[in-house]
Amino acid sequence: MNKLIPALFLGLLITLPYPLLADQHEPAAEPPWYEFEVLIFQRLNKGAGSTELWPLEDEIREWQDVIPFDTRGKSTMRDDKPIPYRPLPAAERRLNDIWTRFRNSRNYRPLYHVAWRQQVVNPDDAQAIYISLLPKDEEVSGMMTLPKLEGTLKLGVKRYLHISADLLFRQFSDEGLTTYPMQAQRRMRSGKLHYLDHPLLGVLIQAEKYVPPEPEPEPEPILETETPEPAQTPSPEGSVPAVTPSTQR
Repeated sequence: MNKLIPALFLGLLITLPYPLLADQHEPAAEPPWYEFEVLIFQRLNKGAGSTELWPLEDEIREWQDVIPFDTRGKSTMRDDKPIPYRPLPAAERRLNDIWTRFRNSRNYRPLYHVAWRQQVVNPDDAQAIYISLLPKDEEVSGMMTLPKLEGTLKLGVKRYLHISADLLFRQFSDEGLTTYPMQAQRRMRSGKLHYLDHPLLGVLIQAEKYVPPEPEPEPEPILETETPEPAQTPSPEGSVPAVTPSTQR
């Protein structure tokens, strides 16, 4: 008898309607918005990176399937919605004080600073954001006009926020061009300042959850109403209406 119970139970499950066996799928929620800020700086201390054995890196790399920052305008909103990958104004950056301290430091040189908003998906589905910093005129060697700093940042969220950095840093000198790669990954928490280390570079990144503003409700239309004409009071039945006497004789 006991052996029949599992078989009977399995047969009962098979005959049940499908919605009772599995949860019905609800519409997928919209990916959350985050505000990111990245500050990249160079180490200036003597001998930085000299103890590392750097691989021979191709000077030109093709960055495919990347999203560049949208620099076509200054406004960060369109139709009451945030514009993704649009750099925020300098006044809205949170790491400006650190940038200033690096500028006044003998040991560090700030290179790149940007803040933006975007929706974040699973790290496996996240697209890479392309960044680029052109060299100064005095750093250009001959006809070389490769970016001094370029690469990608990939941001995703699963249980935690994840960042993946793939950067190339180039130094121009009388001896030629030296390329230093930087590849790093980090799990992040919202509201915390995180640091990616490298013998020649440093990357500071901060993420904040961003809630887009609610669109303003549309004003209700004003319905035009016709003004009714005043009703005439009927004369009492059998009465004679008043007549203005004539002045003619």
